[in-house]
Amino acid sequence: MCRWSAASLGAVLLLTAAACQGEEPSERASEEASAGAPEAEDWIEAAPSRAAVIDWDTQSLIAIVDGEPVPVPEAGMVSGPPAVNWSPDGGLMTAGSGGTFWQWPGPGEAATPFSCGANCQGAFVADDPEQLYSFNGTEIQRLGEYGYPAAEPVGVGLGTRVDYLDSAQIWGVVDGKLLIGKTDPEERYASAADLWLVDPATGEVLVEATEDFAEDQRFSHVALHHDASRVALTGDGAGYCDPSPGVTVLDTATLAPAEPVADFPAGANEGTVHAADLFYNGTILYAVLQERHGADCAETTPMGVWRHTDGAWEQVAEGDFASVRPLEALDGAQSGAALVVDAGDGACRVVDLPGGEIRADLGSCDVLTWSTPTANEIDLSALSGR
Repeated sequence: MCRWSAASLGAVLLLTAAACQGEEPSERASEEASAGAPEAEDWIEAAPSRAAVIDWDTQSLIAIVDGEPVPVPEAGMVSGPPAVNWSPDGGLMTAGSGGTFWQWPGPGEAATPFSCGANCQGAFVADDPEQLYSFNGTEIQRLGEYGYPAAEPVGVGLGTRVDYLDSAQIWGVVDGKLLIGKTDPEERYASAADLWLVDPATGEVLVEATEDFAEDQRFSHVALHHDASRVALTGDGAGYCDPSPGVTVLDTATLAPAEPVADFPAGANEGTVHAADLFYNGTILYAVLQERHGADCAETTPMGVWRHTDGAWEQVAEGDFASVRPLEALDGAQSGAALVVDAGDGACRVVDLPGGEIRADLGSCDVLTWSTPTANEIDLSALSGR
């Protein structure tokens, strides 16, 4: 006999019902995820995915190119929360940390450093080495191919409501414009009017978030849609044990809330459910969920990988994951893979899908991961139990 508890209702009801009918939840999730994946004729041609991780032992930045680890030369040890960005086609990368950012054209090339202050970051706004801009919270400057200034810096007026400009963060590039958000390295707290779309050539703020879309939310994960039309944000409440405010999706053209996202499904321990990772897989929003429970929320129970569609969250894969990122086109147009970091020991690897074979063992990694968003939805159901 199968019993439903309050923790089993909501988005997990279909999975529980499937188990009652003799079908394993992971099997049902696999079928539903596969059903949502694009058919061959609908597949969008895309460049091979790029990703980056931090090696746990050396604290150095490792790029994932064609599914293989490539240490970023000259970048050295990472200090402070880094910011990794790619040009629109993923061919050019920047990585900032500790007041310096590096521009890196790819394997076989040296990483060129550039310093512009304590919060120095950089981003390519086009697939062109000459379209590199630095940003330090107050100024933007266009740089040449080797990091030399190509124009005078321009000021950025992010408004009087910003109380610590040195924490402003480049979250991505939208149609050649910089998407900038406020992220405090200590609290990562953000609220209204903390998101801007900025013209890098002039420093003009083109669009500013105007609604209290994230009051009392500390952003810890930001996901940009592959066509940059949407940005999804999630984080924690004011306290570690407070419920997560869930996910907010914004239209990047207006920075106003777009389609609503359902609350996270309930956990099995009457705790609070949070996203350990958030990403777009094709056009579909995904999250790696964990439940915090027990005294002072000292215990964490993994809830696997979940997919948001038709106004509900559906489980795709079971496993103790800290981070998961889909990767596409590593072996041709319709090939799929995933970057996986386990919670606990930080075991980090790239696996081919749908078979789940390990393509590259990356050792132990930090939970922070970065990747270019996929244009196509990659079936992640084979990650269950791996």
